[in-house]
Amino acid sequence: MKINIGCGKQRFPGWVHIDAKAELASLFEGGEFQCGNALAELRLWNPDTFDVVFSEHLFEHLDMIETLCLARDAFATLKPGGVFRVAVPDALFRPEPEMPGEHGHKTWWCVDSLCAVLEAAGFSRHIVWRAWQRNGTLYDDTSNMPLELGPVNRLDSLIVDAIKDEGKPTQ
Repeated sequence: MKINIGCGKQRFPGWVHIDAKAELASLFEGGEFQCGNALAELRLWNPDTFDVVFSEHLFEHLDMIETLCLARDAFATLKPGGVFRVAVPDALFRPEPEMPGEHGHKTWWCVDSLCAVLEAAGFSRHIVWRAWQRNGTLYDDTSNMPLELGPVNRLDSLIVDAIKDEGKPTQ
């Protein structure tokens, strides 16, 4: 099973989709859509349920504690070997930082801070697909990124896959 949390209008056939906006339900078929808060809804699933948890441009709308809780819930609901794909605006890409609250953003992410939160949630391995480096260079390996783990719409994002190690117990 695969789940897209904070899905907005993004529909992946055969996936479960969660978003807080009930009016989006008409864009989805059958039981593919669940209206609810991603922080609460993901927690309702049994441990080791999903092969993939996907989140595109959701983390930046959460504070740091909410982000860590969501990442821990993603870890818990993933099967061993499962992948949590996260895409966020890359703070190092912006020529000038956003002011707090702009676009509803509560947090700003660079590859170091995103990977640190994912590690704190229990993920010990990750793959960086796209990130701006502190020296101003862009690392981009998105041409090799497997799309079955969730095709990212905004390819100008910071994109990281966190992998739940085989045999690692759910926390």
